[in-house]
Amino acid sequence: MKRSVIALLCLWLANCGLVNWLGGKEIKRSYCDQYPENTECHQDHPDADTTCKSNADCLAPTPVCDLAGSRACVQCVAPDETAACTGTTPACAADHTCQACRVHPDCPLSLACMPDGSCAAADQVAYVDPMTGSGTVCSKGSPCKQVTDALKTARPIVKLTGMIDEPVQITDQTVTLLADPGTQLTRTTTGVILTINGTSVVTIVDLAIANGAGATGIGVSLPAGNSASLSLLRASLANNTGGGISVTGGTVTISQSSISDNLANGLTSSGGRITISRSFITGNIRGGLSISESEFDITNCIIANNGGLQTSIGGVLLSQTNTGTRRFAFNTVTGNTAADGQVVGVACTVITTAMTLSSNIIYNPVLGTRTQVGGANCTWAFSDIGPDTVTGNNIINADPLFTNPLKNDFHLQPTSPAKDKAQPDATISADIDGDARPQGSGFDIGADEVK
Repeated sequence: MKRSVIALLCLWLANCGLVNWLGGKEIKRSYCDQYPENTECHQDHPDADTTCKSNADCLAPTPVCDLAGSRACVQCVAPDETAACTGTTPACAADHTCQACRVHPDCPLSLACMPDGSCAAADQVAYVDPMTGSGTVCSKGSPCKQVTDALKTARPIVKLTGMIDEPVQITDQTVTLLADPGTQLTRTTTGVILTINGTSVVTIVDLAIANGAGATGIGVSLPAGNSASLSLLRASLANNTGGGISVTGGTVTISQSSISDNLANGLTSSGGRITISRSFITGNIRGGLSISESEFDITNCIIANNGGLQTSIGGVLLSQTNTGTRRFAFNTVTGNTAADGQVVGVACTVITTAMTLSSNIIYNPVLGTRTQVGGANCTWAFSDIGPDTVTGNNIINADPLFTNPLKNDFHLQPTSPAKDKAQPDATISADIDGDARPQGSGFDIGADEVK
């Protein structure tokens, strides 16, 4: 009798699926689907069936049931179950996790991905498209033709698309200019393309400002007498006859940007504060950077192939910069030239308060009596300078072994003598590519950290 009862019980358990769990195996899904109230189905057991049947089975931080895939609780399922993706992680990735937006299409409602990874609200954006725009509504569905009209809306974000031929002035306004890929702001008439005045706080992301015409054809100008602030992120200033950026007042921060092939200096400053990080400054006929009476913070930049045989400035001129922030560190300055007898790398003039420039590569063959660095009260440390000899603290004089300088590839080869030789207590945590510093036993000299 007892044997019959036990046999029937075992048969029932096997059919229901619980015997598999009792034997250390997975509970049958069919049983838990039929008897979801059974607490055994919800035990935190390594072999238990953890699939969900609906969002009701899921709790934060994974509130969505991936019914079409793993049947597991996840953060989101695109495109319909993305409510949990907010703030600076608004996009639902392929692995069903909420992540920062990377491109504008990651923000379908506004098509405006902000630098911090959040999606802008569409009603906070004024849209500009000269090809499809009309009127002054400046909405996503009815964009403006001109940036000037978009600025008049006083919305904090302006989204630009296409080729925009227009001189633009921003005065006493806080605004972020975002650009779709391939967007360019230019001006076919003579003069400055973008002028920033007064107390403006302007951020420019992914925009090319190019082809300024005439001697005054400057890409961006911050005139004297203002306290404006300009930040450039992944921007490009190229082929401007009057120069890339002219700063005589205010503050400029440049990151991951390119300043190239401008007929005059890539950046000229005679007032204000300049911060340049992870940028490429190349091909400017009258010199790369000219900074006078300005604070500066220049790190992780490549300044290459600027100047000419008749110019007084090659790569960088630092003049009358005697107070405030004065940092020039982890930069690569190479391939620049100037007239015979001039400094082709970094020149210092009228520096009355001594400063030390550290962890830079300033190296390329020179002709005649040209030198790489020069000027009183500018001392060098933990740098690779040459081939002419320079005295300083922990200076090496050796070919840095760039990967392919003829193609503007100034990454270091693994055997570079600059490897692990930079200032050992430096606080720079990433290189021009965003790679972490240090990678080896020490920091690498110059803009690139060898991986």
